[in-house]
Amino acid sequence: MKSDKYYKIDHLSPVLATRGATVEPVCDYVQKVGRDSTRQTKERFVATFESVGGTSVSLVAQQTGISRDTFYRWLKEDEEFKERINLIQYHINDLVEDILMIKIRQGDGPSVRFYLSRKHPDYKTQKQTYVYPIRSTGGKTLEDLIDEPQTALQ
Repeated sequence: MKSDKYYKIDHLSPVLATRGATVEPVCDYVQKVGRDSTRQTKERFVATFESVGGTSVSLVAQQTGISRDTFYRWLKEDEEFKERINLIQYHINDLVEDILMIKIRQGDGPSVRFYLSRKHPDYKTQKQTYVYPIRSTGGKTLEDLIDEPQTALQ
C-alpha cells in the first residue's frame, strides 16, 4: 500500500481497480511503467538493430513490436536514442567501406567502378537531362492550349 488511501494497481483485481482505486495514483503508476516499458523497448530495438547490422528498420521494428512511425518519432524526440542509432550506422558504414577497399585492392572490377563512380570526379555518373521538343504554338499561351480540346492539338 502506498498509503491508507491509495493502492498499487497490481494489488487490486480489475473489478476493484475500476470501482475502488482513485484515478491519480493509478495513472502515476501506469505512466511510470509505460516509461520503463518504452525505455526497455528502445533498448531491445537498439540491440536488435545492431545485431542485424543496421540494415532494416522495418525488420527490427517488427521484431521489437513497434511501428516504423514509432521508430522515426523516437529518432526525432529522443536525442540519446538518435545518437545510438547514428553510431551503429556509422560503424556499419565504416565496416562496409573497409570491405569495399579490400575488394578494390584485390582488383574486383565492379567494386572499383562503384567507388570511382561515387568518389572520383572524372568517373562520376552524370545525371542525364532529357529535352523534349516543343511544337510551335502559333502564339498561343499555355492556358489557351490547356483549354483547347485535345484533338485540336494532334
